[in-house]
Amino acid sequence: MTEPQASPLGFLGAGGQAIQLADYLEDEVAFFAVGQEFLAEGDGTISLEDPPDWARETAVVVAVGPPGLKRAMVAAWPGRRYGRVIGPNAYVGPTATLGEGAMIAVSAIVSARVEIGRHVLVSSGSIVGHECVIGDYTTISPGAKIGGGSTVGAGVYIGIGATVRNGITIGEGAVIGAGAVVLHDVAALATVVGVPARQIREADDWLWRI
Repeated sequence: MTEPQASPLGFLGAGGQAIQLADYLEDEVAFFAVGQEFLAEGDGTISLEDPPDWARETAVVVAVGPPGLKRAMVAAWPGRRYGRVIGPNAYVGPTATLGEGAMIAVSAIVSARVEIGRHVLVSSGSIVGHECVIGDYTTISPGAKIGGGSTVGAGVYIGIGATVRNGITIGEGAVIGAGAVVLHDVAALATVVGVPARQIREADDWLWRI
């Protein structure tokens, strides 16, 4: 297993996801960085686009959920140091690997020989089965379960409580609705919902295009 980055960390984002992840680190959060339009005088955040020099040297994680927004924030950040977060009671198997910026939340399970890409969020209580490959920028929401041997493309959003059967391939930029049960492969950019999951639309880019 790749060890988590030592604190303190900077967080790109200051919303709900950042607040939850910051709780894991208690007093070891260096800063929250937001876009210029969201800066408020005296609120303690710094500019995402024009951070002070000291912040550029601090390792950061992208603490937002939508894959497209994560991708945009990485592109905007002038620093190039990314940390990792592993929350309390999370299990990451010794043969699993975590890409830079990966965030494994409280009580999540990342099983044997799993490959987690860059800036992936595995949310609280979710399970990634053995030998899965999870692409960059993907978000796995709380309580989701991904069966062993599955491949999840870059920029996928998996909703709360969704279940993905063993050996499934989910294409880049797909959205899996909350509570969906995925029994068949999912095409790139498709949105699927229901039990069993069925496609209801196709997007032209990752969720929350910037």
